[in-house]
Amino acid sequence: MLASREVQNSFGQVANMVLRGEDVVVTQYGRPTLAIVPYDVWKEAMHLYKVAQMKQYMDALKTNPEAEKLTLDDINKLVHELRP
Repeated sequence: MLASREVQNSFGQVANMVLRGEDVVVTQYGRPTLAIVPYDVWKEAMHLYKVAQMKQYMDALKTNPEAEKLTLDDINKLVHELRP
C-alpha cells in the first residue's frame, strides 16, 4: 500500500511497479481508496463487471412481466450499451 502523496510524488516509479505485476493499492488517510492496475487487466475486469450487470438485469427480467414486451431491438440496444 502506498499513500496518495507518495504516488503523486513518484508516479513514474509506481507505474513501473504496476507494469512489473506488483499490486498497488493507494491509501488516503490510512484507508485503501484506489488500486492501480495495468490497462489490460482493467479492461477485462470492466468487461466481466458489465457481463455480471447484464446477467443480473436479465435475471430480474425473468420475474418481471414487462420483460415479455421487450422487442428484439430493445434487447439489442441493451446488449450494445453494456459492451466496452
